[in-house]
Amino acid sequence: MATNSYISIAMAVLLMAASAHVDARTLLQAGTSIGIKGQDIGGFVLASDVNGYPEVNLDVCDIKSLVESTPPNFEDAFTIYAEGKNAFRSSGRARTLMNWATNPELADDPFVQPYIAEYNEVLFLESFVTELNGTTFLSEDDDRAAALYATLRSTVSVLYMMHEMDVAMARTALNELDDDTGAPHALDEAYCIWAGDTTGECTPLGLAKEAAQAAGLSNDLQAEFLELFLAMQVASRSGDSDAFNTARETFINRGIVLPHIQLILSIAQQFTNDDGTDAVATAVDPATTAQASAYAYYRTILPLIQEVSSFASSAIEDAINISGAPQEDAFAIIQEAFLSVLSSFDLSIDDLGDFAPVLPPPQDECSYEGDFRIKSVSCPNFVIAASLGCHFKTVGLRKSFFAKGERSVWQLDQAAGDYGTITSARDCPNNVLSATSKPSLATRGQFMISPVTAGNCDTVNLVAQKATSKGAYLAANKLCTGLRWTKSGDSSTAQFTITSA
Repeated sequence: MATNSYISIAMAVLLMAASAHVDARTLLQAGTSIGIKGQDIGGFVLASDVNGYPEVNLDVCDIKSLVESTPPNFEDAFTIYAEGKNAFRSSGRARTLMNWATNPELADDPFVQPYIAEYNEVLFLESFVTELNGTTFLSEDDDRAAALYATLRSTVSVLYMMHEMDVAMARTALNELDDDTGAPHALDEAYCIWAGDTTGECTPLGLAKEAAQAAGLSNDLQAEFLELFLAMQVASRSGDSDAFNTARETFINRGIVLPHIQLILSIAQQFTNDDGTDAVATAVDPATTAQASAYAYYRTILPLIQEVSSFASSAIEDAINISGAPQEDAFAIIQEAFLSVLSSFDLSIDDLGDFAPVLPPPQDECSYEGDFRIKSVSCPNFVIAASLGCHFKTVGLRKSFFAKGERSVWQLDQAAGDYGTITSARDCPNNVLSATSKPSLATRGQFMISPVTAGNCDTVNLVAQKATSKGAYLAANKLCTGLRWTKSGDSSTAQFTITSA
């Protein structure tokens, strides 16, 4: 009687899952697997049994909870990594993240080849994880926790998912099309790693949803990626290698590269405080944890970026600078590097959402040639002025009466809509207005002078070519005590009048 009751409960849970989505942990607690042949997981009907694959992400979530607890419990976290907890094969043996990271078959996968070349070892995944089991690589617990979660959720899960997808691709080419043992079976495994039960945060799909939301875009992504997996499933059953490869390539670009770009840009914004100062140097809202997280996520796509542009890849890695403080203007450097490679992955600037640089609309013909004074619209009688003395590099707002002479004179030579330098008339080595975290003078820097309204060349926005994490538009602060950056030129604080000096 007790056994029949247990079976009835399990059947009821399965019926609930079919009619109203039940998450994997609920099913697991009821003793029911969700990797069963014929099961519909978010619109993808499994062609075969893949027991345990949809639940491995629960191990990632449990590890995250352990290392983020107070005090952090790394010992139990690494036990789950090595021995498993939530995911089991039909034989009863656990599926583990360590099995994924140490599987020698990874060395044969087309997707993994650039990674082996970049990291110079076959078992690079295991190395990434084990270096966090101790304080040699990262000394702070918060940093280790962030890097471990990112490594398991991203690098290990993504690489093993692509291992299964590459197996499916190879079997499709070899016409090994049996649902239970051929290409469709391997694709089932890839899908279950990708999606889990489609609700969890610890899957690659959960990462993609988080990244899209951070970018201000829709995170309702299941339909977009379901279409790609269904295309691969049809191809894996018909032996259509070309169709499989096309869907796979699109998935890599939009399911792996794009979410990681979005997420890394989101994290890079945490490298500076609200006032634009370096968060690591000031120990205010420390950026080291953000660095650890960004570094771990970037390792998932670094070899792909490296194949397209070694310059962009190095720029991103140097800006994050895991061995020290992030570079000044790290966000702008990372943003510019990613922008330079988007087209190589069939991505556009619109895919970056809120992380795309704000470009001003086309302008009427206005030109600025000669010496000018630049006055704030929101702070009457205040002009942009350079510091006194060449040993200072600051630039700020000063009342016109107190900023007479060359310090408030700026040399321009450009047409509206073009980028050019805004150069102080004072005779100093660092004389060019620059888009550093705080507006300052340097040896180089480019700005677009953009009239606010058509037909009025005098009232303008000053738009930096290299955006900071706070934006590209130069603006006065609300107290009229200095300059800052903003992401829009609509406010009067970001508007200035230009008059001949």
